[in-house]
Amino acid sequence: MTDASEHISGLEDGTAGDSRRLSANLEAAPQRSAELQQRNDQQPPILPLVVASHVVPNNPVPLDVEDFDRKNWDDPFQVSPYAKDIFSYFQSREVKFPIGDYMARQKNLTTGMRALLVDWMVDVQEILEVHHEALYLGVKIVDLYLNRREISKERLQLLGAAAFFIACKYEEHKPPGVVDFLNVCDGTYNREELLAMERKVLRVLNFDLGIPLSYRFLRRYARCAKAPMPTLMLARYILELSLMNYATISFSDSQMASAALFMALRMHGGSGQLHQQTWNSTLIYYTGYQLAEFAQIVPVLNAGLHCDEQADIKTIRRKYSHKIFNEVAKVQLLTNEELFRNNLDLHEKKRTASKFKNSEHAF
Repeated sequence: MTDASEHISGLEDGTAGDSRRLSANLEAAPQRSAELQQRNDQQPPILPLVVASHVVPNNPVPLDVEDFDRKNWDDPFQVSPYAKDIFSYFQSREVKFPIGDYMARQKNLTTGMRALLVDWMVDVQEILEVHHEALYLGVKIVDLYLNRREISKERLQLLGAAAFFIACKYEEHKPPGVVDFLNVCDGTYNREELLAMERKVLRVLNFDLGIPLSYRFLRRYARCAKAPMPTLMLARYILELSLMNYATISFSDSQMASAALFMALRMHGGSGQLHQQTWNSTLIYYTGYQLAEFAQIVPVLNAGLHCDEQADIKTIRRKYSHKIFNEVAKVQLLTNEELFRNNLDLHEKKRTASKFKNSEHAF
C-alpha cells in the first residue's frame, strides 16, 4: 500500500459531499508523508524493550547491609527492581489513613465489643479460607469507618461483614459471595442490608482501598532479614494478636511490622542470645527505622502477649497453638527489659526526651 492510499483509507468516509476535501487530502498526502519521514529520520530510533537477566541495580547499598534485592534480581516473584520503591510508596501513604481515639465518640460501643468483632473476623478468615491480607484490610476498614462514623452495637457485626466482603473483593482472586457472608452472620442480616452497608462503607472511605497493611510490611522485612519460618510465624502471631488491641490502632503499620519482627527475633533467639544486637544494619536499611523509632510499640504488643486469655476471645491463640503454625503461641515470653537488653537503653531514651522537653520551655 502506498503512502497516498494509507491517507485515503484513513480519511475516506464514503459521502459525496466530502469529495472536494478528500481530493485535497489525496493531493497533499505525498507532501505530508515526506515531511513525516523527515521528522522520523531526525528522531533517535526506538529500541525494543529487552529484559536481560544479567542487568543489576546501579544504586549500591551500604557495605554492612546484605543486598537482598540484588541476590534475588532474577526472581520475578520478588520484583526486586521495584520492591524498595513499592514499600517506600506504601510508607508514604500511611499518613493518608489516620485513625484516632474514636471510641470516645462511639456512644454504643466499647473496646471489648471491637475485640469480639475482630476475633469473629479471624474465625471467618479461617472458615472462608481467604488470605491474611483480606483479614488485615477488613479490620483496617472497620477502624477507618468507625473513626469517621458512629454506629450502633446491633450493626457492628454487619459493618465487620461488609468490611471483610470489600476486603475479599480487593485481595482475593475468587472472593466469597454475598451468601457466604450472610451464612457466617447466621442469618442476622439479609442481602439488601449487607449490600447497603457495603455501599455506605465505600462512600465513607471515598473508595480508596489502597491501604498499607502491617502484614505486607512484615513479609518484606522478614524476607530481607532471612528470618526462618518459625520466627516469621511468631511475628505473624504477635501482629495478628494486636488486631484485637484497641491501643494499637493509631500506630504506623510499617512500625508495627518492625516491632513484631524485632520481638520475634528476640523471643526465638532464646535467653542465651539476649546479649546480641538484634536490629542490625540490614533491617534498618530495608525498614527505614532505627529501633528507637518504634520502641514505644514493643511494650504495647508485649502486654497483649502477657494478657490472660478470655474465654470468649481465644481464636488467635488457638490458631497459633496448632502445629501448622509451629505452635508459636506457646513460645516462652520475655519481659520488656529482656526484649531491649543490650539493644536499647530505655532509661537513657527517657532522659533524652525529658531534656529535650525542658529545652523547649527555655525558648
